Amino acid sequence: MVSPEETEEDKRNGGGADSASLIQALMELTQIMTNAHDTLYPNRTRTNDLVRQGAYFRFLDSFRRALDSFKSVWEPKRWRDPILKELTWCTYEMVRLYVSSFAFQAHVQRAWMRAEEEAGTTGGAGATGAMTPTSSGLGGATAPLLSMGGHAAGGVQLFPRGSATSPDALFIYASVDAAAEILSICLRLSKQGVLKYLPSRYLTNFVYAGVFSLKSAYSGAQGRGDLAKSRELVDRVCAALVLASPDREHPASRYGQMLRLLSKKLEELSEQSAVPSRFPSPEPEAAPMVPPQPAPNSAWENFIIPTDFPALGTALDTNDSLVPPQTGLEGIEGIDTIFDFDVDVNFNMDGFWDDFTLAEGSGFPFR
Repeated sequence: MVSPEETEEDKRNGGGADSASLIQALMELTQIMTNAHDTLYPNRTRTNDLVRQGAYFRFLDSFRRALDSFKSVWEPKRWRDPILKELTWCTYEMVRLYVSSFAFQAHVQRAWMRAEEEAGTTGGAGATGAMTPTSSGLGGATAPLLSMGGHAAGGVQLFPRGSATSPDALFIYASVDAAAEILSICLRLSKQGVLKYLPSRYLTNFVYAGVFSLKSAYSGAQGRGDLAKSRELVDRVCAALVLASPDREHPASRYGQMLRLLSKKLEELSEQSAVPSRFPSPEPEAAPMVPPQPAPNSAWENFIIPTDFPALGTALDTNDSLVPPQTGLEGIEGIDTIFDFDVDVNFNMDGFWDDFTLAEGSGFPFR
């Protein structure tokens, strides 16, 4: 076993134990992720049963404690190679996202179940509002989104009173935080000029985090201010991936292009009031006159996502929870000019709002 603490031998050999420490840390995290998969995502039936019975809370709490234990052991380690440190914590945040997104999915699934029940009691009329669009391509025709039961459903607001009212709020916040931190790690690695050398596994982690960040932002889990910050963070990651690539066929370039296509598509749908956060609330409206109140999702705005970028020496205001670190991309005007929106991407949003997990068969729009 390699101790996370720096030894005298580490100091003499210039930190050569960092590679061994990375392998050990990845093995520990892989074991946690494997256990999470076997417990939470063995098959669709098991996952649905856990949601209906509410039995997943104790499992999520156990995995949260396991990740906290990993963090307490490895956080004090002094890495001589900052890149290996970032890769270790990128994997940690990915496991945290993989686990916490289950609670996000549980909340979404209950929202769909509630909408189906309400539709049944009103003779199948469904919730009011625009139908959720789905498309086989950026320019394809739209069709009603299929709900969890496979039946066409009207637009459903997933967080009608904000994410703070959900019993899964703790893990919903953890999943949003983990996705934002993965994207921030991508920008820090971009600063060090290593993105084009990374294994595809890390590039796909950045894309998964970007997709989840966009989905959570447009679902209504975040306040309006944080939605703009999340979108900006994702766009800077897209630019970093594209600019780091030596040519258009490099995986980083293709992933950056695809993620930017998704960002633009969701922005267009938002303007058309065709994303969950823009759907009319199914909750009954209050009759009495009351003074102007913040937006329904503003309760989330009081939650501060901790972000710390010591590797860049930046000092962030605690109120700017999703402000991306400095990456050298800030001076680019007309950032869309670096993207090729004619790129051939197998882009499919069928079931996009049905599944917020990172498990196989989830609502990932790229095939």
